[in-house]
Amino acid sequence: MITTSSTLPEPILQARRAWAAALQSARRRHDQGESGLAIVSELSACLEEILKQLYQYSLAQVENVEIANKTALILHGGCGRRHVAPFSDVDLMLMCLSTEDPQLQQFARVLGQSVNDAGFKVGFSVQTPRQAQGLALRVAATFSSLIDSRLLIGSRSLFNHFYLQFQRLAQRRSTSTIRAIMRAREAERIQFGDTVYLLRPDIKRSRGGLRDIHLIRWIGFLRYGETDFEKLAEAQALMGSDCEKLTTAFEFLLRLRNELHFHANQLNDRLSRSEQVRIAEKFGYQASEGVLPVEAFMRDYFQFTTDVRFCSDHFVATSQARAIMPNMLTSIITRSVDQHFRVGLFQIGAKPAALPEASRNLELVLRLMQLSNLYDKEIEHSTWEAIRQSMTDAEDFPLTSIEATRFMALLSGPTRLGVLLRRLHDLRVLEKVIPGFRHARCLLQFNEYHQYTVDEHTIRAVQAATEFAARSDLLGQVYREIRSKDLLHLALLLHDLGKGFTEDHSEVGRRMAEETVKRLGLPKEDGETVAFLVHKHLLMDHLATRRDINDESIVAEFAANVGSIQTLQMLYVMTCADIAGVGPDTLTEWKLGLLTDLYRNAQSFLTGHHGPRAVDPKLGRFFDQVRKQVPDPEIARWVEIHAQALPRNYCGDHTPETIAAQMLELRQLAPGDFKCWINFSEKRNVVELCVAKYQQRLAGVFYQMNGMLASLGLKIRGADIKPLDESFVWYWFQFEDPTFSGEPPKSRLDQIVHMATELVSGTRATAPRFPRTWEFSSTPEEEFILPEIRVQIDNQSVEHATIVDVFAYQKIGLLYTISKKIYEFGLDVHFARTSVYGTRIVCVFYVTDESRSKVRDLRQLVKIRRGLLEVTKSFLSGQAATGES
Repeated sequence: MITTSSTLPEPILQARRAWAAALQSARRRHDQGESGLAIVSELSACLEEILKQLYQYSLAQVENVEIANKTALILHGGCGRRHVAPFSDVDLMLMCLSTEDPQLQQFARVLGQSVNDAGFKVGFSVQTPRQAQGLALRVAATFSSLIDSRLLIGSRSLFNHFYLQFQRLAQRRSTSTIRAIMRAREAERIQFGDTVYLLRPDIKRSRGGLRDIHLIRWIGFLRYGETDFEKLAEAQALMGSDCEKLTTAFEFLLRLRNELHFHANQLNDRLSRSEQVRIAEKFGYQASEGVLPVEAFMRDYFQFTTDVRFCSDHFVATSQARAIMPNMLTSIITRSVDQHFRVGLFQIGAKPAALPEASRNLELVLRLMQLSNLYDKEIEHSTWEAIRQSMTDAEDFPLTSIEATRFMALLSGPTRLGVLLRRLHDLRVLEKVIPGFRHARCLLQFNEYHQYTVDEHTIRAVQAATEFAARSDLLGQVYREIRSKDLLHLALLLHDLGKGFTEDHSEVGRRMAEETVKRLGLPKEDGETVAFLVHKHLLMDHLATRRDINDESIVAEFAANVGSIQTLQMLYVMTCADIAGVGPDTLTEWKLGLLTDLYRNAQSFLTGHHGPRAVDPKLGRFFDQVRKQVPDPEIARWVEIHAQALPRNYCGDHTPETIAAQMLELRQLAPGDFKCWINFSEKRNVVELCVAKYQQRLAGVFYQMNGMLASLGLKIRGADIKPLDESFVWYWFQFEDPTFSGEPPKSRLDQIVHMATELVSGTRATAPRFPRTWEFSSTPEEEFILPEIRVQIDNQSVEHATIVDVFAYQKIGLLYTISKKIYEFGLDVHFARTSVYGTRIVCVFYVTDESRSKVRDLRQLVKIRRGLLEVTKSFLSGQAATGES
């Protein structure tokens, strides 16, 4: 039933007014600096009074006061903890002895409707004690919510009966229930972020958030019968220092959550980029040298959530260990490793007498990391805390040769390297070896491409590289062949540490790399390799995604810059790992294919197999096979010559039989004729559309095809336009179809070919119309930090064309708008590619003038740049009406 305020009874309206007044009062006190705990406590008290009144009102509606003696209204979850955030849900359970009583069913309906009409988002259920316990056993989230059950009003004896039975059930099933709760929490972390260092975290459900604090309460109840931190500390289940950290972090997160709710005027636990900037200003964070207010605020956030993660992980691990093995037995089976360390059934740590030295001595700390890896044991919490405190307090110091050797030895082994490096970073040890990590700790990357902080990204990049060892493709093969994996891993650790400065981060990173290799005492040649990899870590990605990697002059210059096969191998793996470390699924098959093609092309130059493609042994054999598909020698020669003009990576993705068949169809074309082919490339995970036309002018079909594809919602990833001789032009478009996962159905491919045929034949005269949508997902609370729109002209990299780079943000129809303007300038497009980085897009065009030469007139170049910049800004601002609906 839908109710409006005009039809609601007075008690419901009173409840609405009371809650609105409570929110207004709480918001005023919050803005005045009141603590987060005080605000949620105030709201909890007000909510309870309102719910009691609604309970009494509902009783009066059914005219049966006896129901009060047979029911208990129970608060659970956040309401049970008295931690009611401004717009959080209300978790209620009406407990009764039987759910079959008609009058009780009527009362439950009235009560649930009353709470709902009062404006609360309510989770309401009617349960008997047995039903509630059975549901708790089946659903871990229900069990954890009921741990915080509290009687609001009704039968005390009924509630006590239920809760006593629930406690006994928890004790009997504690181990299995803890496992179920941990599985549920693990699934939640995977969904909302299994690292503290997310750039847009959910402060409740992401790693280190409020849910991890709740987890300690839940397991404390199951293992020790307590949920209060101080009581858990008294029972020696929780360290006193951990109790203080949790209390402080809890207050920070509560106040932050209150602010998010109040500002959104609704439930909101996501700390978006725009909210970070706003809250940093509101909470009074100040800028300092090299640190923005938002960076200072987020560093506090990361520090608090890191503390929560440490405390939660230790508490869970200790509780599980004690369940399996009591403390006395654990101490009995612990054995000595050497004079400093001991290993037990579950953990490894320093001996009590050796703890002061082991926590301060970097060599011993690195030794402990190696032992932890060797025995596959977690580090004891007391040892962990002692090391972390010692390393935090210690000044920077020079490394001994033994310490440097231990660290490089650790980097040489891929097994669990990401885990070990993260531990060293958490312990503040990594920054003692590589001082640049102190600056990078919790450093934000203000763009929509990266998902993690700089320090987390670099460690994830190393981890991604080590995981390549299990791949069966060329990337896995190359990683396994690299002899100096320690240098590769070191370069990955260093590659982004130059961020956060005004100077280009690759230049800053190169200097940091040079300082680090000296600090580690590496040989000169190894140091130069590491510095080169850090300095040029973006080169391969930029070339593969923004340049024609079949252009031999581009590849030759790249190969000469790299210098050796060994360095090329490391740069290839490093580039792939850097992309993979940005976030899930960022190393797409499309990008990997481009990088692999560039690697193969550069490898050919470095091994001496370069020059004309017919001379390249591998390509020579391929074109021999193409020629052999045609019996007639004269026609076979014609087919081979035209096939050699195709894009090299197109030949690499297709069989000689396919190429020969397409060239034979091409040979049948008369002036003005054309032919279309379409297929799905599993290797690239893109759809390929090829159009061959008997013509000379290039750009007209190109921009129109861009418009047609974009009007269908297709995401164009690349396009090659190749004159095969003086008569034929070959268009090769590669695009993704977001409407379908994997290969689109035949009907979709037929639709694309039909529209392409109409367009190329000239029978499709209508301008394309694009949906008024962005190509990236958006959320109401997120304000995108849009990249700068700029146009660059490169007239130096290649001899035969002028390269135009357009940097912008994504909007359907952008590529069409730009390429149409290029056509209007009288330019031909010979090659085009788009690369996407979050919301940012880079569109690249190789263009020539009417004489098929690069544009050399400086005034014309200025005019082209200004014209493209103007049309791009106009289109993205919504002022360009062409093609929009």
